[in-house]
Amino acid sequence: MSGYHRLCNAAYWLALTIWVSVLVSAFVARIAAFSILTDLPVTIDGFPAHEVAVHGQIAAEKVMEPILTFVDLGQLAAAVIVLVAVVLQRVALGTSFRSPAVVTRIVCLSLATILLVLRVAVIMPGMNRTLRAYWEAVQLAEAETVRQHRDALDSTQPIATWLLAATLALLLITVVTSPAALTARSAPDSPRLERPALLERGQQR
Repeated sequence: MSGYHRLCNAAYWLALTIWVSVLVSAFVARIAAFSILTDLPVTIDGFPAHEVAVHGQIAAEKVMEPILTFVDLGQLAAAVIVLVAVVLQRVALGTSFRSPAVVTRIVCLSLATILLVLRVAVIMPGMNRTLRAYWEAVQLAEAETVRQHRDALDSTQPIATWLLAATLALLLITVVTSPAALTARSAPDSPRLERPALLERGQQR
């Protein structure tokens, strides 16, 4: 294997590892934030004291918002490198599309990329706007507005979490199939058989 091939594979594995790592980190951070902060007697300046019951939840949401933004940016960067590396592997290494491992890897990476774009471009912008509107409504003690925004968040957050979980599952399948996919080479063209010289001379006589 040439140095170019090693560099291409190293970039692929590094980016894929980072992609998986940021997703795992997001789930760990989410579990820690909501399991700890929601049970603590937290009070946040600027929010009504009579709404202290939701202060812990709001604190957890404020902690997770920048973390999830970082996670999505990390996913986008890693996804670009992974996809570019896959294209270069195809061009440089002549990966065979007849291999089940290659097909599985391409399908999983394609679906993971689609889910990432759906989350970043469609789900998260609206959810973040609703989240900030919810915090503002709590500060202003607008009970009806608080309820409406809370209902919207409760319906959207499971979708965002499912997209993360599905992306992680697809990437784990990609990790498992990648070693076999990277060793699957296209079969070289069969050499043209030349007629033996003795046969040619016999026909000429």
